[in-house]
Amino acid sequence: MIIRRLSADPEPDLKSIDDLPALPLAPGFKQEGRRQLITLLQAGLSPDSLLLDIGCGWLRGGYWFIHFLNAGGYHGIEPWEARLEFGRHSILPPEILAGKQPRFSGNEDYDFTEFGRETFDFFFASSIWSHCSKQAIDRMLSQAARHSHQESLFITSCWRATATHPDHAEDRWLGKNKDDGQGVTKVHHDFDKLRKMAAGHGFGMQDLYPNRSYSWLKFSRL
Repeated sequence: MIIRRLSADPEPDLKSIDDLPALPLAPGFKQEGRRQLITLLQAGLSPDSLLLDIGCGWLRGGYWFIHFLNAGGYHGIEPWEARLEFGRHSILPPEILAGKQPRFSGNEDYDFTEFGRETFDFFFASSIWSHCSKQAIDRMLSQAARHSHQESLFITSCWRATATHPDHAEDRWLGKNKDDGQGVTKVHHDFDKLRKMAAGHGFGMQDLYPNRSYSWLKFSRL
C-alpha cells in the first residue's frame, strides 16, 4: 500500500490499526481513512493526544482516529450536519461512540472555543484547503494559534498554485454545497502566501512534497 510519508522516520507498527474492525463501506473510503491515521502517527500522534479534525465529514478519518485515541481525545468540526450524523450513527459502532466519547461541532466559523479546551496537540484538515478561501485559511490558523502549545502541529493538504492553475483569490467555499450537495471545485494556493500568512500567526510552514502539485503542509510554532 502506498503511504504518503511525512518524514523519513520508520513506519509505525500497524498491528493495532490492522486489528480495528473493518469498515462496512467501499475499500477506497477505508484506505483513505487509514492513510490519514498513518499520516498523523508518523507526525507523532499518540493515544493520549488531543486532536481537532477540521471538516471531519462522514468520519472517513475520524473512524480511525476515534478508535486509536483515548476517550475524549477526538474533536471534530463539520458544518454539513447530514454527513456528520451519517458518520456518527452509521459508521461508528455504538459501543465506540459511547466508550470513546468523541465530541463534535457543526459551527461554520472555525471557532475552536466550542470544545472548552485551551489547547490541542494536533489540528488536522485533510483536503479542506483544496476548496476554501485564503480568508478561511487565515481564520483556521488564527484559531489554531490561540489553541495550540509550543509542540502543537497543524497538518493539512492542498493543491499548489502554478502558471496553469493560478492562486485562488475568491472569498467563498468551492467544495460541495451542504444544502444541495452540488459543486466540487478544487482550488490552488500560492504556498509562499500561505507561508507568510502562517508566520503572521506564529507558525513556520514545511512543504513536505515540494515537487508535487498536491502536497501535505506541516505547521509548527516558531
